[in-house]
Amino acid sequence: MAKSFKTVPKKRTPSPEQVEAFVSGGAGTDKQDDEPVKRVSIDVRESLHTRFKVACAKTRSKMAPEIIAFIEKRVIELENEAT
Repeated sequence: MAKSFKTVPKKRTPSPEQVEAFVSGGAGTDKQDDEPVKRVSIDVRESLHTRFKVACAKTRSKMAPEIIAFIEKRVIELENEAT
């Protein structure tokens, strides 16, 4: 027997914030000035990885941009220490 809907599902329109989050986190948006990209692979304890992933999910941020932001900040700190 076929199911019938009594009401049509509502079309959900994303909020401007959701659209911006999608656009800024979409594929290919991490390229800056077409500079070549290098991949970094590190081993992390499973518990730390899980904590980081959960923290990013709670703030609705992606892991990679958070790691890049940390590296950029730390590089500046290290460069200042060297001078």
